[in-house]
Amino acid sequence: DCLARLVDVMKYHSSRSSVQEQALTCVAQFIAYCEPNKVAFARAGGVHSLIHVMKEKAKHETIQKLGCEILLSLARSKNTVDYLNACNASAVLQVAKRNHPTNDSLQVSGTQALSRLNGSSRLNWRLMSR
Repeated sequence: DCLARLVDVMKYHSSRSSVQEQALTCVAQFIAYCEPNKVAFARAGGVHSLIHVMKEKAKHETIQKLGCEILLSLARSKNTVDYLNACNASAVLQVAKRNHPTNDSLQVSGTQALSRLNGSSRLNWRLMSR
């Protein structure tokens, strides 16, 4: 499966920024409008790999921008949003926004992803507290 191979590339080449940029660009395209691909990416360990890469490359603006866009795409899915919360994706989004305040695209996608993740947490908390 193509997404599983991309996750492998992300894992085994985590120190190579150029490889990460290419892999993340492909992931973003594969999951953009395809719900099954979002789930497949998460199941293949993609969320953990993405969060790891974003932590390792916190100062790399392009990787952070792509990471925020991918996390936003995943946060828009009812099938992956709770998993993102469980993986603490909010933390890497906040760091990306803090480290790259002048990148408008990153700021928008990061803010929207955080909003969706926080909204999901509040909604789930309200449902569980009934």
